[in-house]
Amino acid sequence: MTTSDTTLSLCECCALVIANGDDSGCRDYYGHTHPAPTVPAHTVLTGESGQPSSGFTCDGCRERQDAYAYRLWAIVLEA
Repeated sequence: MTTSDTTLSLCECCALVIANGDDSGCRDYYGHTHPAPTVPAHTVLTGESGQPSSGFTCDGCRERQDAYAYRLWAIVLEA
């Protein structure tokens, strides 16, 4: 597989859903369920993260995240 030019900005819960294949990480850690992220097939986390002071909109769940919320980056692999 090759890397596409698609980079996604994800909230922590969407990243956990992608990493675990279910919402157990978000449910177990934060005590709530999270909608399945709407991302392309073969989306993988890059390991890079940040906490933007202006907040951001998650590309997975499309929810607005507060300032300093963890943002994790993902890329889409192509066959």
